[in-house]
Amino acid sequence: MSRGKFNKKVFAVLLEKAKGERSWRKFAADCGISYIQMLKLAKGEQENSPRPKLIGKIGERSENGIEVSDLYFAAGLETEPEVAEPENLALWQRFEALSAGRRKAAAEYIDFLYCKDKDKGLLKEKDEC
Repeated sequence: MSRGKFNKKVFAVLLEKAKGERSWRKFAADCGISYIQMLKLAKGEQENSPRPKLIGKIGERSENGIEVSDLYFAAGLETEPEVAEPENLALWQRFEALSAGRRKAAAEYIDFLYCKDKDKGLLKEKDEC
C-alpha cells in the first residue's frame, strides 16, 4: 500500500458528502466509530491519516456516491489494502486489535521466525534478514 500525504480538507469534504442527511452522531454510530473521532476528521482537526480499518468502516456506510477508494486517496493511501485470505483474516484482525507496542513486538517476532526459517533453507524468498 503506497502512502501519500493525508489531505485533511479533502477528507473532511468527502465525509460531509458521505454523511448525507444524517447527523454526525448518527453517521458515526452507523460506521461503528466514536462520535469524537468522526468530528475530528470532519473538522480537519486530526493530524494523522486514519487507519485503513476505520476508512473501510466509513466507506461501507457512505452515501452520495462516495466510495472507500475516494477516502483512501484523500487519506494518502493510493490503493485499498489487499483482502486477506479467509484463513488469515482472523489472525490479521487480532493483530490489528493489539496496541501499537504489542504490534511492534509481534512484527519483530514474525521477522525473527522468518529469518530462522530462511536460514534453515525453508524459504526461497530473497528478502534480507
